[in-house]
Amino acid sequence: MKQSFGLAPQKLLSVMLFGSTLAACGGGSTTPTPPTASSQVSVSSAAPTSSSVPPAVSSVISSSSVVSSISVVSSTSVVSSSVAPSSSSQPPVVVSSIASSSSVSSVSNSSMAASSAGSAGVGTLLDSDGTFANGQALFTGNIDASLNASFTWDGEVNVTIPTTSTETWHAQLIHAIGLTQDEQYTICFRIKASAERTMGFNIDQGGSPGYASLLSTDAQELDLTTSYQNVKHTFTAVMTDTSARLTMSFGVLAGNAVANVQVDDIGVYAGAVCGDPSQTPAVAVGSGSDNIVGVPAITTEGNQVLFGGQTGSIAGMSLFWSSHGDGSKFYNQNVVEKLSGDWNARLIRAAMGINEGDGYLNNPGANKARVEDIVQQAIANDMYVIIDWHTHDAEEHPANLAPEFFAEMATTYGANNHVIYEIYNEPDCSNGLSGANCGWDEKTTWAEIKAYALPVIRAIRAIDPDNLIIVGTPYYSQFVDEASEDPIVAADFPDNAAYADNIAYTLHFYAGSHKQQERNRAITALKNGIPLFVTEWGSVGASGDGAFDKAESDTWMEFLYDNNISHANWSISDKAEGASILKPGSNGANGWNESDLTETGLYVKDKIKNW
Repeated sequence: MKQSFGLAPQKLLSVMLFGSTLAACGGGSTTPTPPTASSQVSVSSAAPTSSSVPPAVSSVISSSSVVSSISVVSSTSVVSSSVAPSSSSQPPVVVSSIASSSSVSSVSNSSMAASSAGSAGVGTLLDSDGTFANGQALFTGNIDASLNASFTWDGEVNVTIPTTSTETWHAQLIHAIGLTQDEQYTICFRIKASAERTMGFNIDQGGSPGYASLLSTDAQELDLTTSYQNVKHTFTAVMTDTSARLTMSFGVLAGNAVANVQVDDIGVYAGAVCGDPSQTPAVAVGSGSDNIVGVPAITTEGNQVLFGGQTGSIAGMSLFWSSHGDGSKFYNQNVVEKLSGDWNARLIRAAMGINEGDGYLNNPGANKARVEDIVQQAIANDMYVIIDWHTHDAEEHPANLAPEFFAEMATTYGANNHVIYEIYNEPDCSNGLSGANCGWDEKTTWAEIKAYALPVIRAIRAIDPDNLIIVGTPYYSQFVDEASEDPIVAADFPDNAAYADNIAYTLHFYAGSHKQQERNRAITALKNGIPLFVTEWGSVGASGDGAFDKAESDTWMEFLYDNNISHANWSISDKAEGASILKPGSNGANGWNESDLTETGLYVKDKIKNW
């Protein structure tokens, strides 16, 4: 019985949890429907080859278009290929520096994906060392909750498959990759199994908007043996997708032999030959806030938010909802002074609740007064301050509500470098869906978010021409890659192109739920040239509660630092939940003592103070 290798839906558990939401501010998820099966690989005999990993060559490559081919070179040496190169008038392209395991250098849309060559064996286009000499890196091993499988990473990937499953993607290895339509690429890896079985591999769209294959021959199926096979598959990308996924599916369907798998030397290369899977793109180096003196003007350039024209990033805290008692009592002078002095925080975020609790819709005067108090105190203490339109449904509110509010804020405070406008906190789902009913398939689209954002930006820019504006992104501000594919640009403001200047995009995460998958989206967005700003993050689960995840929080902090991404932690609150920095009953009116800090609070204070 031949297995069919479908493409993974996005709600999986265990090694990597898919479909997580930022439920600290509300949210849920559903499981998208996977697409149907894909084609097989055909192989024929040929002469043996000595190595599947030739030395890397120059990173200067040129463009061509080549039909799909596949080669499998094992100890018995089988090879099959059909290559028909075509000419191209495009000039050679130098592969731009992009990131390895935790960072992404500044690049533009045009330089993200390398053009291809019929014979260029360059370093891998993946941001991870495919030899696994340094462990997992950006690869993720995704396991469905129904399958007791496991991934280990130690010089190679070992996939333990103890039982059959209903889908091959129930055990799947994934890595982010960006491809350009009509360009030629080659996938290379070594693989064997503990017994004869099959597996599938593909490059797909990753669930947004679908799981369509980018391979010119669709997903591929391989027959595995107990000896290593050196696999080479050359193809022409059928579409451009900067947030695609290399996937390898190891699940075994009923009626087939259950066997473990070992895979190594994974790489994707521009052109028609394998390169060096350990030669990854260059690593960016962050500088934190060391070079930021005072409160200089914030601008953007490429994928970087600049402070006084210098790269770097700032760190601070977000207040809790202004519309809830757990947070509103902390909107005062003592809290701002405590953060500025004792914590060395450079940033505070005033999260003005709109339609939650006693929010701005019901009580505009009280909520606006709380925000203005924080803005004034931040200016007095030489801190940046985010004025946050804290809602999940901004596009469903009266059309004039946000533009009029932000126009007032720009009029009152726009002359101060301190002020940052966050015009939409976390879009969730359209048509009033939220919580468990709000999944990836139902999320508010970037087109809808952008349509809401443009008039708000216009209202601000008519008064304040240059302070930073931050725009929320789809699905609780996790899908920054989608925003990067159609960013806000000068053409969106034909009457005044400058309105599009100094725009950044919101990225949110909760370390207990959001891991490499969300960082991969951020990597894609950075490669596509948009600047990111983490206006909210937590060290616990997406609900805002649960155990403190130090290891994943450390990984996120390293990622943000290396890529010069500023951030504000959620939240200044004494609510009885894991994300709160203060224990229940802490004195909000007079700041707090060290003994009032939760485990999260102690961790976050250290990160902010030493940023």
